Amino acid sequence: LATRFTRLLPEAEILDLEPERETVMLGLSRYLNGHRIKLQGHIGYEWLPQAPANRTKDYWYMLMQVEFGI
Repeated sequence: LATRFTRLLPEAEILDLEPERETVMLGLSRYLNGHRIKLQGHIGYEWLPQAPANRTKDYWYMLMQVEFGI
């Protein structure tokens, strides 16, 4: 089980290109067949406190990953 909080504060020179953002994420990893197969899943919520008018201010996302080892 993993949790994560991220806050991105860009410098003033690139603030128009990359706005400030904050992310909260909850993840789970599971190993199968020893450590030969790894399954990971994350669900997160991201928000842009000062998003430009043409961008979505906040959204949910989900990530799934499978890793095979030799």
